[in-house]
Formats: sequence, C-alpha cells, structure tokens
Amino acid sequence: MALITRLIGFSFTVAASCPLAAQSLDMGARGLALANAVVVASRFPFEPVNPASAMEIHSLAASFSFGQAHGLSELRHESAVVVYPFGETLTGATLQSFGFQTYRRLTAGLVLSTQIMEDIRLGIRTTYRRVAVAGYGSRAAVGVSAGWQAGVTEAIRAGGAWRYIGAPTGFRNRLLSQELSFGFDARASPNLRLLAAIAREVSSDADLRIGAEISLIDSVRLRLGTGTNPDRITFGLGLTMRTASIDAGVSVHRILGPSLCATVSLE
Repeated sequence: MALITRLIGFSFTVAASCPLAAQSLDMGARGLALANAVVVASRFPFEPVNPASAMEIHSLAASFSFGQAHGLSELRHESAVVVYPFGETLTGATLQSFGFQTYRRLTAGLVLSTQIMEDIRLGIRTTYRRVAVAGYGSRAAVGVSAGWQAGVTEAIRAGGAWRYIGAPTGFRNRLLSQELSFGFDARASPNLRLLAAIAREVSSDADLRIGAEISLIDSVRLRLGTGTNPDRITFGLGLTMRTASIDAGVSVHRILGPSLCATVSLE
C-alpha cells in the first residue's frame, strides 16, 4: 500500500507540475516579451517553438537563457541552444533545466530544419525529458515534434507546429503535453513587426497570442504582447550588436505576478 501511495503521489506531482513547468520561459526572453506569438518568428529552436523556425542563421550560433517565474526561486529556468547550418539545412541541440532540488525537470532536444522549396521550410525535433521528484524517484519520456513555415506574401509568413506527436493525453502520464499551434508574422513596415498565434494544448483551453516588435533605432527593439491562457500582458527590449544580442522579457500574470527572462545570443 505504501508503494502504491508513493507511485500515485509521484504521478500527481509530475502531472500537476507540467502546466506550471511549461511556462513561457521555455521560449526565451524574446518569446516571453511577445506573449509566445513566435510560431513563425523565432530564430532559435527553443522548446516548444516550431522546429522549422531556425532560419536567418548563416554560421555557428548559440543562445543562453535564464528566467524565473512569478518571483519564485523554485520556478527557475535555464536553457542553452546551439545551431549550425549546412547550406539550407540547420541542425540544433537544446538543453533545459527547470525547477529546484525537490522538483527538477531536464529536457534535451535535437532539431533539424531544412528549406524544401524557395519559401517553404520543414522542421523536426526529438525531445528527451526526465522529471525527478524528491522522495518519489524519476520518470522519463521521449517525444517528436514537427513544424512548417511558408511565405504567404513578401511581407507575411505563416507557420504551424504539432508538438510531441502521439504523446499520452492522460493527466497522470503527461510528461510531454501535445500541442497544436498556428501563427503569422507580418512586416507592417520597416520598423514594425506584428505577430499573432493560437496554440492549444491537450486538455486545456486555446491560448490566443498577439505581439508587436518595434524598431526604435537600428540596434534596439521594443516588444509588447498579450495572451489569453493565462491572461497576461508582456513587454521587453532587445539590443543587437555586431555578433551578439541581449534580450529581456517580462510577462505579468493578473494574479500570480511577473515572470522574468534574459537571453544572450552569439553568432
């Protein structure tokens, strides 16, 4: 009976932690500041962004993020991404850590993104996730995600992704949560970029995400956004230098307060 109780407790703890662990910090500071409306716009294949999004990278590039949700040290997030192009094909590796000593989630992924036609990209990502809860042990799962991007006009791109295809949908077994997403990236003017996306995770309501990126000067960008699930407003800044960029993002939950993230990228 004690063993059964511990197993049930472990399953419940992991399942209950998944929605919280899937905070928008997973998408880096730029994604956070744009309310995660980056199904098309992200340059780096952070989890769980569209794996076809690793574009506009022409040499070895790396990105590192650190964040904390709602002011709680227990909800700390670190991630690293390395991307290398082979012609029109890009390969990437990601590593993420979330949580603290009692609850720790480690996620590793391999990404492949390639251009199959003049303006169409496809991407695939394989993910390994391990969750350990003190006193209960650990569990692990492997998932596969796929995505696409295509040009609609010279100024508009569309894209979509299916995250963790075929992953279990039961609440207790949900180490990897299936999600469908679709979005647009529109260049409204040389200094204004508008983004919109809708994402729906299994057993959850859809999240409508809207973001705007404004170029204040050549090297500084202001970002604003809003989302519906959870209800939040977001904002941030990006600074681009010759071989590096620094991004900061804040997402303010109506009840739980702000989540913060900073990202440094090198190319």
